[in-house]
Amino acid sequence: MQDEIVQAHDVAARRQPGSEPAPAAAAASGSISFAITTVGDGPRILPLLEVLGAARRDGDEVVLFLREDQVETLTSRPPWARVVAMPDASIFRLRAQVPAVCRNEWIVVLEDHSMIDQYSIEAIRRLIRERPDIDMIPFLTKNLTSRRPWDWAIYLFNFAQVWAPLAHPPPFSIVTSAVVRRAALGTTAPFKDGEWELRVIPRLFATGRRASSNDIFIDHIKPLDAIPALTIIFHNARAGASLQRGFGTSAWSVLREGLIAFAPRTGMLMEAAAARAHELPAGTRLRLHALGLTHLIGNIAGLLFGGGRSAYKLD
Repeated sequence: MQDEIVQAHDVAARRQPGSEPAPAAAAASGSISFAITTVGDGPRILPLLEVLGAARRDGDEVVLFLREDQVETLTSRPPWARVVAMPDASIFRLRAQVPAVCRNEWIVVLEDHSMIDQYSIEAIRRLIRERPDIDMIPFLTKNLTSRRPWDWAIYLFNFAQVWAPLAHPPPFSIVTSAVVRRAALGTTAPFKDGEWELRVIPRLFATGRRASSNDIFIDHIKPLDAIPALTIIFHNARAGASLQRGFGTSAWSVLREGLIAFAPRTGMLMEAAAARAHELPAGTRLRLHALGLTHLIGNIAGLLFGGGRSAYKLD
């Protein structure tokens, strides 16, 4: 069986912007497309592929979204995993290809460092079978692997409010990994860069057609020391600010987000983690303040100078 590698720009050329998605009935009910994005070296994705190899069922598909220059590093890709390759693509651009490529009724969007286990996958199947009224399942998170001081800080900075188990579903989750009904995406054309993160996920949350479960979570594996942690927060904030401006968000709203990240957000995150404060290393609050300040600086840089290459420095 010959491996299939698709150039994403060729896939996009076969669809017109604004075209409607295929009817849900065109795909088997409950069938899943696992969409995995990575801008790192190919071997980083192998542990996730091992889990999916054991958990996938007939009718499921696994699609890997990579930059073209990374395809050759994925030396042991299983034959059941399709590859969609793009030249010089950011993580935003890779994720934007999902509606143009994935074909099944449900799409599970993951990153190479979003580790999921078979129990979570079975919980996803169970929930979409029991709740035919929903269009999205946001992932909760756990920090099971990356547990050094700065690993904890960047985990909490992003995910303290969705740290499973939760007593109540969160009102909003910033986790870009999610389970979505394909028909709810509204298009079979690629998204604009940043549309998944800044438009689609918030829109699906706003509809209320969602459900979450403490059994459906990812282990966010991100081992980082101080400088890499601060650097990735800066680039993420700068790229995010630039993308928000491109979608028409006012400069004041973007700046206000950075100010919130710098000041009140640290207290909010520590409050969300208070019940499990005994797990956190000393100095966590100070590290969160440092990340918040860096986020504010990144927002200001994005407002003044645009995104530059920041979107291409996130992994």
